[in-house]
Formats: sequence, C-alpha cells, structure tokens
Amino acid sequence: MKKYILIFFVCIQVVVAQNPVVTAGEYFWGTTDPGFGNGTTLTAEDTQFNQRVESIIASQVNSFTTQGPILFNIRVKDGNNQWGPTFKKAVFVNNNTFTTRQIKLTKFEYFFGNFDPGEGNGTQIVAFDGALDEAVETVFRTQATWDMATGPVLFNIRARDVNNLWGSLFKKTVFPYGANPNAQLIAEGDSIEICQGSSVTLTYSGPNGYTPTWFDGSQGNTVTFTPTQAGSVNVSATLENSTYTDSINIIFKPQPTSTISPSGQILVCGSSNFSLQANTGTGLSYQWFLNGNLIANATNATHLPTAVGSYTVRVTSASTSCSKTSEPTVLSATFISQPNGTVNFCGTQILSVPSGSSNSYQWKKDNVNISGANTNTYTATQPGVYICVITNGSCTFTTANIILNQIATAPTASANQSFNSGGTLANLSVSGTNLQWYSNSTGGTPLPLSTVLVDGATYYVSQTVNGCESSRIAITVTQNLSNEDFVVNGFNFYPNPTTSILNFKSAVQVEKIAIYNTLGQLVQQEKVNALEGAINIEKLVQGTYLVKVNDIDKGYTIIKN
Repeated sequence: MKKYILIFFVCIQVVVAQNPVVTAGEYFWGTTDPGFGNGTTLTAEDTQFNQRVESIIASQVNSFTTQGPILFNIRVKDGNNQWGPTFKKAVFVNNNTFTTRQIKLTKFEYFFGNFDPGEGNGTQIVAFDGALDEAVETVFRTQATWDMATGPVLFNIRARDVNNLWGSLFKKTVFPYGANPNAQLIAEGDSIEICQGSSVTLTYSGPNGYTPTWFDGSQGNTVTFTPTQAGSVNVSATLENSTYTDSINIIFKPQPTSTISPSGQILVCGSSNFSLQANTGTGLSYQWFLNGNLIANATNATHLPTAVGSYTVRVTSASTSCSKTSEPTVLSATFISQPNGTVNFCGTQILSVPSGSSNSYQWKKDNVNISGANTNTYTATQPGVYICVITNGSCTFTTANIILNQIATAPTASANQSFNSGGTLANLSVSGTNLQWYSNSTGGTPLPLSTVLVDGATYYVSQTVNGCESSRIAITVTQNLSNEDFVVNGFNFYPNPTTSILNFKSAVQVEKIAIYNTLGQLVQQEKVNALEGAINIEKLVQGTYLVKVNDIDKGYTIIKN
C-alpha cells in the first residue's frame, strides 16, 4: 500500500476595503507552472479544502510510476481576480500500497507587522465560513479598520495541521483607512425619528468578534424596544480589554392633535341628533371607534353617532405618518353621582356627576334649586337630600337622591373658665358627647380627665358623634386663689426654661418638691428642708411640668428643654 504525507497551507490574498473573498482555486504537479488560471480547478467540497486535497492525492498518486518526492502546488484567487502566491509542498510516494490520511488544518493565527511572535503566539483566527474569507474580513474590521493608523501594514497568517506542524507564513501588505476613535456601532446612525408609542429595532454594525451590550443589558446584534421618552440610548462593544461605545438619539416626531367636540360624558336620549367633530387640519386622516372597536367607513372628521357608548377618533398626519387617539367622548342616557345613597359627613362633602362640555347642571337640596350650583360638582355643608338635574338640548336626567347626614359638630363651652386648686379636666364645664381633651389645637396625644389643670394653660376639647370627631374648641383656665397661694407666691424657681438644674428660693422652709407631667403623673420628688437650693431634672424628657411645694395643691409651671 502506497503512503503519502501532505502538509500544506492555503494562502489568501486580501486587501482592506477590496472584498477579501476567495473566488477560485487551482493546483498542478511538478516544477512547471502552467500560469495563473491554467492549473486544475480546485473546489472546496468540505469548505476547508482538506477533503478536496485528499481526493486529489488519493486519485492521482496511484498513477505515478516512480517513487519518491513529487511537488504539489496550490493557489487561490480573491474577489478582485488577483491570484495569491503559489504554495508548494513535496509529497512522498513509495512502492507499497497506501492508506489515505486526513489532511486537516486545525488552527490559524495571524499578526500585523514585521515582528514574528513565534509559532502559536499569534492571534487565533476562526474560519467562520470554512474558507477563511469571512474570518479575514473580521480581522480587518476588528483591527485594521478600528485600531490601526492610516498607512501600509504587513498582514501575516499561517495554519497548523493535525500533526501540530505549522505551515509557512503568508504575508500581504494591506492599507488600513486608519483608526476609528468615534465608533459607529449602530447601523441606524446618530439619530432616528419615530412616532411616539412605536417600537424601534437597532442593529449592531461594529467590529466582528466584539460582544455588543445594549442599554437594557441585552446582548445580540439587534435590540427591539418601545421608547417611553425621547433621548439617547447606547451600546458598547467589548473584546478582551478593548471597548467601544456609541449612542443614538431617539427623536419623537410631532404627534397630531386628536380631540372630539363635544367632550366628556354627554347626555343623550331618543330625540338626540348631533354629530361628533374631530379637530381638522391639513394632511390629516381619521378613523372612528366605538367602545374600542373600529367603525367601518367612519373616516371623516365628522361622525354621526347612532348608539350610546364610548367614542374615540384616531388622527393620522400624512407628513409624519404618526397617529394619536383622542380621549373618549361618552354618550350616555344616565348619570351616576358620587357619592350616592346615604352618606354621613363631617364639615363638608363634595358631590359630583360626570362632566360633559354640552351639558348643563342644576343641583338641588330638598328639591329646591341651589343658587349658583351649576357645574358638575357641588360642595355641601348642610345635611339634606341632594339631586342633580342634567340637561342637554331636549334631554333631561335627574340623579338618584344623595342623603347627607352631617355629624360631629363641635361641643359648646365657655372659652375662659376658673378652677380651684387641684382641679382637673373633669371639673371644666363642656356640653357635648364623647368628649376628648388635648393640649394642642391639632394633633397631639389625648389627655385623660384626671389631668391636673395648670393656671393660665389652654386646653382643647372635641366631641365624637357616630364615629366622627368634631373640630376642637379652646378653653383657657385660671386658678382661684386660696390661703395657700400666699405661701406659694413667696416661692421662686429659676432658670425657667432649663435643661438640667432648677434653682429655688422661698420665704418659708421648703420641706419637699414634687414634679408632675401634663397627665398628672408624679415623675420626680425631692426632699430639701431648706430655704433655697437646687434640684437636677436632667433625666426628665423635654416638655411642660407642674411643680408643687410642701404638698400645696397650687403649683408652678416649668419647661424642661
């Protein structure tokens, strides 16, 4: 059996921007070159030339009458009809029977310039289409067009077979157009105009081999989305440590105006006869809808309605091809008020019915017209039975009764009241139900009835009726003087307010001092047995306190900061 060994490398001639596609191949045996185009045509049956080369050798080496080496020659032609240099390799034939051996190229690598980094140290190139033409285009787009300066540069490429043997270098001078610092990664350019609400598809057109990442985090050659606002979106392209970025400005085309007259909810009845009118203008087209369904042949600016329901019109501008759908005009024979039925309210209650531009309104209380209540809303302040009469042309509709029960009016009381020493909130005179006391006019924590009154303080009280609390009224209190007051009047605290130390001075011996909060709770007590001195109230929280001396009910108000 004859045996042969063939190691070869296919040379491809490529020039940037000159269509580096392999269009033909040929081979011949021996040392005599028949000339470009005169060899035996070579076709890439398996898209890598290896199977075809095996077939050639398998079919022809049996016809050789001599043993020993014979020269095998191969070359290819590019898209510009330029033949590359001839690759030559010796094939060894002996007298024995032979077995074919697959001749497969397992790896390609390339580098630019004159310096050879050594076999296996170049940049790997993948034959995407099996013939290296698209792979070479990728190399040029990735580096020659994007990373290199303008001018000639040497392109080097070689291949390795299944025996890990590298072929010789193929060298070719190429002429890049220069680096591309302002990357144009998006095929659609720097800006794109769309109609608001339309989807848009953007296409990656940057260097092959790079991984594009779009603004939404997706990766792929395209991204489809519906912009919610105008502005820039971006894409980045990354390969190892190299990254390019590009953006495109989304511009919304002007939308046409789309309105209907009359607007809102319109009262209609059997005798109604009117048209719906869309806005008009140059280059506008129309399509009417009822309850979201297209109305056949309703393509004029004016439409004559024949049924109750929700009407809209879609207006399209011929200049931009953009459309906009109007707000609905609802034709209705009945109106529902808000609120409806029986309502308990506190203070005020807003009543309303749907608004319509051609309707007229009249609110009534207890079946009597309310003067000036002629819009679709009315603010009621009094209890009673309310209705609204809606009129449109010859059509009239009266809403169902709205029964308002006003509750929780404020309690009544004298704004200034006096109390005896030791008096509490329970001693004040107020007319009302479910009274609630506070130290503030709004907000704050409710006070218990046991709260000890402070001379000159103002308290606030409300009442609650049927679960509704009223507004608060203010009551200022003054303590009636007693014999004890003369003792207390000879006593003095300072400073007031204070943050920690409270000094005292008295005309009589002070046995003890007690401090109460606004809820009447004892929070601190000191035994002093002196005419003057100081106590530390640093641990008390900020607020107002009542200070009592020697168990006398009359007290002093202090403020802790």
